[in-house]
Amino acid sequence: MHNKTSHQERTAPVAMRFIVVAFVLGALAQAGAIHAGLREGAQGWLLVTMWVPAATAFTVSGVSRRMTWAAAKKAGWRWLGPGLALGLAPDLLKVALLAATGTGAWDATHFELTADGASIQAIHKLGTVLGGGPQSFPFFALNLLLSVSLGSMVTALVGGIGEELGWRGFLQPVLERRFGRFLATVLVGLVWAFWHLPVNTQGYNDHERPLLNAWVFFPLTVVAMSFGFAWLTQKSGSAWPAAVAHGANNTIGAAFLLTPKTWSADTLTELASMGIVSAGFIWAALRQEREAREVGQPRLAAIS
Repeated sequence: MHNKTSHQERTAPVAMRFIVVAFVLGALAQAGAIHAGLREGAQGWLLVTMWVPAATAFTVSGVSRRMTWAAAKKAGWRWLGPGLALGLAPDLLKVALLAATGTGAWDATHFELTADGASIQAIHKLGTVLGGGPQSFPFFALNLLLSVSLGSMVTALVGGIGEELGWRGFLQPVLERRFGRFLATVLVGLVWAFWHLPVNTQGYNDHERPLLNAWVFFPLTVVAMSFGFAWLTQKSGSAWPAAVAHGANNTIGAAFLLTPKTWSADTLTELASMGIVSAGFIWAALRQEREAREVGQPRLAAIS
């Protein structure tokens, strides 16, 4: 008990320092993106932003550096597939909900149909592995699967791992020692969500109601998503599966088959899909805490 308590005392100030530095550096990088108009010229600043959590975790202390490196050097290969599936699941479910409720319309901006609607005429503004010309729906489905999978991996390498090394590689296990799995995951999700405030309040994720999204709906979805990401990290001992899930979510969220007809449809189906996908992971976190209390064991060992 003494060793556990003393370790908590050592890591708690480091966690707070990590949060403060990540917020300051993240705000500066996002300010650059905002100054560039949050358009194509902002991509470099947004990429820098995504690497702030990892850079912070590697530099604020020796403890954070060791924990972050441990989460980075282990690949967790067999969990990359589940990570990809988890990252894609909320948007796939959202499409299903939009279709089932009649609140979505075919995304003709990106996926142009032939005049009779029997096949794809062209794919616009998106890079695809098998090309963007005329194609049958079965070929289109294969093209989309390969393109999204490859795009998810690239996004994970280019930026997703930069965030996940900080949030899941370092901050999650430190907070779990102190607060347990459930509350720690909520706290990491809130840190992650509000760290995005500068660009989100400027309409980066929602141009119609940016403040409502930035302060309410984005945090709700990110906290829910955090439970699946935390589960992946605990199971694999690596930040890479969560990075792949992060990359998949970013990739498929850009454009995927249906577009919501209204802001309400967009927001409600996103909340519902994320809640459904995350429910099992939330329940698992609560069960783990209950079992730990019953046997009087430490809540979770850190990634090592």
